[in-house]
Amino acid sequence: MRRFVEHVAAINRRPADKIMSFILDALRKSEAERQKQHSPGFVSVPDGSQKKSGKKWLLLVAGLLAVNLVILAAVLLRPEPAVDTSDTGVVVDIKPAAATVNESSAVPMRRQSNEIEPAAGTAPQQVAADPIASLDADQSLSPSAGKAFATFNNLRAQGVLNLPDMHLDIHVYAGQPADRFVFINMSKYKERATLTEGPTVKEITPEGVILEYGGTDFLLPRE
Repeated sequence: MRRFVEHVAAINRRPADKIMSFILDALRKSEAERQKQHSPGFVSVPDGSQKKSGKKWLLLVAGLLAVNLVILAAVLLRPEPAVDTSDTGVVVDIKPAAATVNESSAVPMRRQSNEIEPAAGTAPQQVAADPIASLDADQSLSPSAGKAFATFNNLRAQGVLNLPDMHLDIHVYAGQPADRFVFINMSKYKERATLTEGPTVKEITPEGVILEYGGTDFLLPRE
């Protein structure tokens, strides 16, 4: 009706020959607007955005249902832990076997120990006798065995020996004379060797080294 009034106002400003045409146009427009407002199917037609939102909700619900089904299937189809039962069974089976092996092996071990004990008791006596016999033989073969020798310092203090100062740096004694050696005044000597100072190495003993000089034997002891 507002548009109709506006058209009427506009018609009043225009020439009279166009009045009828404007009135008809205004009536047609008002009738068309009335039909649009009172049309029964216009309000019930759903919007495109509503259809899209409905589809989104359906897809979301379907996705949640699918996830729940997957989780439920994984829980139901999960295999039972059978490893623990098998391990315990193996341990139970092995323990009696180990026990029987220990019991069966203990008997021969005890018998062997009983049989070996007499031999073990006699073996140390024989082993201990050999070194003693060898030491006795070495001492009997030693020319200085059982003899007492004056020391180098005593004879030098008495004026018997006129020799420079000598000291025994290293002393190595062995069962074989070839393996014995000494260091006197930082020089290495073996038996029968002559020192730079003049004396001769007569024998290397456990107590030191026996030297000979001018027909006099004396001991240079180890410190």
